[in-house]
Amino acid sequence: MENKTTDLKECFCKGIKPTIAYKYLFDINEDRLSSEKQIITGNELHELAGTSSKTHFIRMITSKGKTLVGPEISIDLTDCGIERLIIRPFKQEVIDIE
Repeated sequence: MENKTTDLKECFCKGIKPTIAYKYLFDINEDRLSSEKQIITGNELHELAGTSSKTHFIRMITSKGKTLVGPEISIDLTDCGIERLIIRPFKQEVIDIE
């Protein structure tokens, strides 16, 4: 059996809808990762990236712009036109109240 993979960035660049595959390749920050799931949640993306929804946020870059992805949000990898995903830590600022 052929090990079919679908590169989501390649589909985005060519302007074509991704097909159902055995493995989906995508970029999180500068890392190339893969999933065998067609539908993946924000928490599963955190798990793949080694981060947590308590300390980091996910932003999905698509042909329509940037979208925040919550921990329980499901993403259909064949439906999004995903170029890449960005995971960054929450930035907390110290405010001097005096």
